[in-house]
Amino acid sequence: MGKKIDRFVLEVALAAALYLYFRGAFANRIVALVLALLSCFVLLRLGKRLCTLLRGCPLMRRRSMRRGAQGAVMRLACLPEEEAKAALEKLLKQCYGEVPALALIQLHPSLRLSEERVFEIWRRHRGKAQLAICATCRSDDSCRTLAGSLKGPRVALLDAAVLEQLICEHPEGLVAPSERCVRTRLHLKRACHLLINRKNAPRNLLMAISMLALYLFSGHALYLFCALALLLLALVSLRHAPRPARLF
Repeated sequence: MGKKIDRFVLEVALAAALYLYFRGAFANRIVALVLALLSCFVLLRLGKRLCTLLRGCPLMRRRSMRRGAQGAVMRLACLPEEEAKAALEKLLKQCYGEVPALALIQLHPSLRLSEERVFEIWRRHRGKAQLAICATCRSDDSCRTLAGSLKGPRVALLDAAVLEQLICEHPEGLVAPSERCVRTRLHLKRACHLLINRKNAPRNLLMAISMLALYLFSGHALYLFCALALLLLALVSLRHAPRPARLF
């Protein structure tokens, strides 16, 4: 309701500003009123159209996809522990076909996972063969290095970034069926993860060099454009690690 009131106030302010402008330009109240209303209608329609185009651009679509997966991770952080564990066990079974011993860390997604927390959970599960630590927050390289070095049990660390990718592949149970648009965006995000990830960076870089060589020999601008696009894709891919193909 507050947004509707704010929008109405802005529309009235825009119409008043246009009326004052046309009143000063033509010195006629009726003409100024008609032109103000007409201009206000045209500007609002253009603004609505522009917002629609912006929502459809790849950047905004990727942002919506991230929000859908991030919302599911946030729900995991807020669920009771047993219910969240059950959802994660189902997710791991769908993605990997196996469910090892599972430990859950429920923190806000904006927080960072500490090495002490990982080590403490590993000590609690001594004697088991494998342990999957699922965290609803982000982890850094030091945490991942520590998790990879631990033995007895071996540890697979799945932080919020990895969980988002898994949820994109299998949103069932974590994204409500009524949120059809969110589920569609998650499937599109999964395709984006398959295209843009660190594993594909060397391949994209090699193809960029090949396209650049073709441009130098042929002088065709299309090869230069493809080389620059592939180079950009390779650089972007370096920032996105793919989700692990196997837990252990």
